[in-house]
Amino acid sequence: MMPILRTVAALVAATTATTAHVHVQIHLRAGTVPARGVNLGGWLVAEQWMTWDSPIWSGVLANVSGQGEYQRIMYRGAEAGQAAFDVHRRTWITEGHIQHIAASGLNLVRVPVGYWIQGCSGLPRQLATEVVWLQQKPNFKR
Repeated sequence: MMPILRTVAALVAATTATTAHVHVQIHLRAGTVPARGVNLGGWLVAEQWMTWDSPIWSGVLANVSGQGEYQRIMYRGAEAGQAAFDVHRRTWITEGHIQHIAASGLNLVRVPVGYWIQGCSGLPRQLATEVVWLQQKPNFKR
């Protein structure tokens, strides 16, 4: 599991565990605690239909934005495109959002990631993706 996913899981679990010594995953898997969760789609794999109000899509033609993250990055050029996505990833979901999720009583978080996070070789691009961003370990407190 990538560091940010561990951190997100730990944050949610820390505020929703039923006992101090047993991780909430144990209770979820045993069926003793109902799963209540949220999908954080659009954070690490941006899709225009889901993140339409993010600045990453500002000024991008509809036929480009409809093709997804990679085409959006290439539309502005790799460096500028990646810079825009770095800002998006830092601001779309923040520590405050995770705290709100946990405070709302949710005990599960789904974080969709692209297939390329597996370290696939031979990809037609050499751009930093969410893999690089995840490795930076954002300061989400446990």
